[in-house]
Amino acid sequence: MFMQPQIVHDRWATIETKSETHVVEADSMIDVLRELDVEDIVEIHLEDGWGARFSAPGYLDCTGWGVYESEASAAEALLEEMDCDCEACEECEAISELSEMARPGLASTDEPR
Repeated sequence: MFMQPQIVHDRWATIETKSETHVVEADSMIDVLRELDVEDIVEIHLEDGWGARFSAPGYLDCTGWGVYESEASAAEALLEEMDCDCEACEECEAISELSEMARPGLASTDEPR
């Protein structure tokens, strides 16, 4: 599988601008702020939580982070993003691993913040 699920517990910064939202690990926030026009920043929010995205190991390709209250919620969000119906490919193996993390019922109502 090219893109692999990545779930990390950390402190996260959500930086809202007039035109987009950036979600980054709080330690990386200063790098993002340096690239933005200060007048475009609407809000900065810090929180502890579980970040979830897909990443291509060894490459720079990755999806944006979503931040969730629990590991199960993060896994459930990644499951919803995957689009594979077979049971024999590597993607389905990743789905199986995520399914074990996403305990039924826990994550179905959580939305990314």
